[in-house]
Amino acid sequence: VLDILAKHPSTARFIATKLVRRFVSDNPPGALIDRVAARFAGSDGDLREVVRTILTSPEFLAPGAYRAKVKTPFEFIVSAMRVTGADVADAMPLVRALQQLGMPLYQCQPPTGYQDTAAAWVNTGALVGRMNFALRLAGNQVPGVAIATEQSIVETALNGDVAETTRATIAKATSPQQMTALTLGAPEFQRR
Repeated sequence: VLDILAKHPSTARFIATKLVRRFVSDNPPGALIDRVAARFAGSDGDLREVVRTILTSPEFLAPGAYRAKVKTPFEFIVSAMRVTGADVADAMPLVRALQQLGMPLYQCQPPTGYQDTAAAWVNTGALVGRMNFALRLAGNQVPGVAIATEQSIVETALNGDVAETTRATIAKATSPQQMTALTLGAPEFQRR
């Protein structure tokens, strides 16, 4: 029964849609979904070949796909830890922060998993929650987590890819901690 299900064309299309949505855009291009589904069927479900088809596609490499995806709360917290060089002695406060941001670890209610679209993670409350976490992290107020704030956080965190309005806002920071918080709360940092 599983072999029949795995070879069914709707399975190929379902998997192709999920993967293209994950790697390219919340509104996946139909032509790419078709090519990925065909590759899934033609390779007997070889996911390495399927992902290769996505990563080498013109749609994936298009300028419009660059930073088109919004980070989930998990990705946001992990990237904040990485970019600040955080020393995590106790991860439980981070687990609680994830829960507060709406993505409790291993507790997704529907069996389909957490949403992979911006609509699920971008709203006023969610962005305020992210900014509050950034302020606590930058001020070394997350128990069990220590960071060293740096003046170069903008270049490190955003790889120099910052809108002028964001750069101007961050430049108004009065301390390295505030600069770190504003950088982690920047729209550019919210994107993959």
